[in-house]
Amino acid sequence: MKLTKKRLALVTAAAALVTAGIFGGTYAKYHTETLPTTDNARLAKFYLNSENTLDLFKTEYTNATGIGADVKNDGSDAKNLIAPNVTTTQNLTFKVATEVKSQLDFSGLTIDTNLPKELQQFILVQVCGAYHGLDALVADPSVAAYNVVTVPAGDPSTEYHVPLSFTWNLDNGADAAETAAAIAQAGNSSAGYYLKVTGQATLTQID
Repeated sequence: MKLTKKRLALVTAAAALVTAGIFGGTYAKYHTETLPTTDNARLAKFYLNSENTLDLFKTEYTNATGIGADVKNDGSDAKNLIAPNVTTTQNLTFKVATEVKSQLDFSGLTIDTNLPKELQQFILVQVCGAYHGLDALVADPSVAAYNVVTVPAGDPSTEYHVPLSFTWNLDNGADAAETAAAIAQAGNSSAGYYLKVTGQATLTQID
C-alpha cells in the first residue's frame, strides 16, 4: 500500500518516540532500604552518702547495772573520756542508691593514739561484730576492712548499718599500768594520752 505524506509523518513520529524511550531515558532498578533505627541510654546511678558524725566517745558513761555515772568528766575541760570500765557503741548509717551491682565496705578505720603499748592490748574495738585489740589496729589498720553488704543492681535507696564499739574492761590484770597512766594524765591533761578513731566506707562496682 502506498503511504500518503500524512501517514508517513505519523509513522516517523511514532518511531522517534520509541527510540527516545529506549536510548534516551533511564532504566528502572531494584532498590530497597531498612527503616532508620536508633538507641539511647543514660548513665547508671552510683551513690553513697553518709551523714554520720562519729560519736563513739562521751564525757560521761553509765553502766546499765550501775547507779550514777561510772566515768564522768570533772569539768576541768569539755573533752570526751576513755578509761577502764567504759563500753560505748554507735551504729553508723550509710545510704546507697545504685544501678550497678556493688560492694559496700567499711575500710577506712584508722587509729591514732599515744596510749602506752602495755595497755593497748586490753582495749577492744569492734567493727561489724569482730573484735580487735587496739594494739593490732595500731600495728595494721587493714585488719579492720569489712565487707558490709553486696548491694544488688537497681537498689533505689537503702540504708545499711555498721555497728562500731569500744570496750575497756575494768578487770584485766593491768591495774598498775592503768593507774600510772591516769596519774601521768592528771599532771599533764593538755598534752596527755589520747585516742582518735576515724572511720570511712567505700562503695565499689563489682562483676
